[in-house]
Amino acid sequence: MAEKLPVQIDNDMAALAGIKLEACAAYYNGDDEIRILGEAVTANGKSIEDYREMQAVAYDADGDIIGRSYTNWGSFQIRQSFEIYIDELPCDPVRVRVFPSKSD
Repeated sequence: MAEKLPVQIDNDMAALAGIKLEACAAYYNGDDEIRILGEAVTANGKSIEDYREMQAVAYDADGDIIGRSYTNWGSFQIRQSFEIYIDELPCDPVRVRVFPSKSD
């Protein structure tokens, strides 16, 4: 059975990207893989016609980064779900941080 990990959502980065994260969960399967699922909406209720990424970073008990991954969209509809996998972890994760980014 997968272990649920605490997820930290970076709301400041979300605001800069014009997105709000409404839900996010992370599960560690105990075998070097984290599965992150989430849902995001645009801050103004309108589609965003440029590129967006959703980043995920995994941390160990010392606060060190042990893995990262991302997913992206060419355009962001009003509501988007996402799924990110982080694998090949050198040790057990204790938390995950999730934040959107954009390119200008």
